Amino acid sequence: MRNFMWAMSIVAGIGCFPSTMVGMNLTLINSEGAPIEVAINSSDKFSDIMTSLAGYFGENGTASMTMLVANEEVMIRKKTHYRDYWTPVTKAEKKELYYIVKTLARDSLPSIGLSNSSLNKAGDKIVHLHPLNFLKTIFEDEEMKAYAHAIRDRGGLIWSGFMGGVSKSSDQETARNNIKEEFIEDFAMILKIDVNLIIPPIQKSNWKDLVNVLIDKIPRANDPNRYDM
Repeated sequence: MRNFMWAMSIVAGIGCFPSTMVGMNLTLINSEGAPIEVAINSSDKFSDIMTSLAGYFGENGTASMTMLVANEEVMIRKKTHYRDYWTPVTKAEKKELYYIVKTLARDSLPSIGLSNSSLNKAGDKIVHLHPLNFLKTIFEDEEMKAYAHAIRDRGGLIWSGFMGGVSKSSDQETARNNIKEEFIEDFAMILKIDVNLIIPPIQKSNWKDLVNVLIDKIPRANDPNRYDM
């Protein structure tokens, strides 16, 4: 089981799959929340398993499933050439994002430099997130909202580095026509922000202005000063 969980971590992190798996029963949760029981024999090739499950991924290849292994959540994503807005962010992915923004917001510059390797590894695990999902995850969370404020306030290399990552993925998805009106409307609805405030910077691909709007206009629940740094 330990080796299998390690293999599944590789699946989620970098998309490399073992050619065979040990015999066991797995419970998959599809994108609609329905459980799927799958029996896997030791002789089954992973490619054959994925072929048998192909129907659950959808024709456009954008759906995903969550595999539950020993109460651990692992996401299996079908490889695509774009980021899927409708794929939910997992707890593991949120944990990596939390680590990144907390480190950038609170650690000293020398400490951040020493953490560069672990920050890069965390970034590699969430680079596939749609940029609107990346931002939505931050601004849905009370503590991460405050860290976003702190990162901007620190300015310099910390703020520019953070925005560099946001801008790169956003520009990529804009070029793929993958920041659609329905995504923007859903994003605004979930974050309870006037969609008319975020459409102009998105249309101009001005991602810094977009993040500034989110920082300035999305209130923190209860005490607005609760997470002042």
